[in-house]
Amino acid sequence: MSEDFLSQFSGRKNVAISAPEHDTEFDSAYNKRKLIRYGVIAGTVIVVAIILYLIVALFNQVTVKNFVGTSLGDAKTWGITNKVTLEIETLFNNEYDNNFIITQSQDPGKKIRKGSILVFQVSKGPDPDEQIELPDFAAMNTNQIYGWKDQNKANNVNIMQENSETVEPNRFIRKEFNNPTITETNYTRKDGLLIYMSKGTYDKNITMPNFADKSKTEVETWAGQNKIEAEYKEKASDKIPRDFVISQDIDAGTKIAQNTKMTFIISSGKAVIMPNFSRITKEEAAAQEDVLVTLKTQYSGTIAYGKLISQSVPAGRQFTDEPAKVTVIYSEGRPYIDDLVGKSEKELPSYFYEFTGKGANITYSVTYVDSGEPKGQVVSVSLYNQYMEMTTHVEIQVSRGKISIPITQDG
Repeated sequence: MSEDFLSQFSGRKNVAISAPEHDTEFDSAYNKRKLIRYGVIAGTVIVVAIILYLIVALFNQVTVKNFVGTSLGDAKTWGITNKVTLEIETLFNNEYDNNFIITQSQDPGKKIRKGSILVFQVSKGPDPDEQIELPDFAAMNTNQIYGWKDQNKANNVNIMQENSETVEPNRFIRKEFNNPTITETNYTRKDGLLIYMSKGTYDKNITMPNFADKSKTEVETWAGQNKIEAEYKEKASDKIPRDFVISQDIDAGTKIAQNTKMTFIISSGKAVIMPNFSRITKEEAAAQEDVLVTLKTQYSGTIAYGKLISQSVPAGRQFTDEPAKVTVIYSEGRPYIDDLVGKSEKELPSYFYEFTGKGANITYSVTYVDSGEPKGQVVSVSLYNQYMEMTTHVEIQVSRGKISIPITQDG
């Protein structure tokens, strides 16, 4: 704006305007408030930053659990979920089963950052090759043996219970190794062992049936199903068919237990009875139909002719499953010698063999004499046409044929 305009407006020319006088007063608290404001702002920023850091740190941390005694699988699941790397060291251990955690590198409750490494010692179970000293099982009851098995982690030991008539319940019966090369001195944890313990006698809860006139097959089926130790004896019967029960040694209706021993008498059918051949003649013996008879005769110095000397099978014996066979010997009486004069020398061996072949010890000797009879003809015998003792010697003369008989003429 020009001076003329100003002069026109004011009606005055070149009038100087003087500035008003002011009193200046300084506020000493202003700077202090300003510092406080900046401090509050800075503090707020720091607090927010700390809070944000803590929030981030909180969400980036995980609290370590107590994994000792738990499955490795549970720890792996936790590690994957919380982004924690697991390092595994395995070793044999008798306290923890296979794949169970023995120790951990961080204490339970401690917070670690995600991405950290957590080290575990993990059990491989007990050492299978470790040799185990076997106790005296006979001095232990069933619970004590189970306790020994658990304490020694003898997982290949199986405890079986069976009934026993002689061993009281829960006491040791026997042990069996699964390999014949295993003994008490070289037994290891990996070897199999069966220990049998008694559970006492069987309960008498089986009612004995009546098997009279039942087949042997029915008895065998019943005995097998009820674990009865059945013994079978055969007996001939004219009334009960073959392979059917004649009798049983435990009465029907009796309560019995498993493993009871009993006997059944089974019919073998109609029997062939061995005759008494001393009461029949040798002709009747030869005519037997049910018995196969081998008939022989023999000389005897004491048993009369036609009487029985012996039979190979006793009279009265019963035959069912096998043919009835017998050898019978009848007496020929004392040996009798004929008049052998006039017989040929070549007939003598067979003649005297008849005596020895039938039990008589008859011997002979030959001397050769000059005779008018043909050569080789018997001309004299020391015994003839008579009975002899069982031991006799006969002297025989045989012609050499050297003597000529003169011819005489009558007249």
